[in-house]
Amino acid sequence: MGLFGSYARQQQDEKSDVDVFICLQEPDFFVMEQIKEELEVLLHSSIDLVNFRESLRPTLKKNILKDAIYI
Repeated sequence: MGLFGSYARQQQDEKSDVDVFICLQEPDFFVMEQIKEELEVLLHSSIDLVNFRESLRPTLKKNILKDAIYI
């Protein structure tokens, strides 16, 4: 699990969501939604959650790896 995007680069503003990636072997929609909702409650912010193991555009994968802050 980790951060990427504006929060990872410390370029966020008041409209920024928190971009989080996770690595699930067998992604399940309901598990992803539960994780997203729990993170939104904990962080009091909108969460953009992606599973790194899913088919992501090469550009997005590259940006995630470039920005990644593992938590």
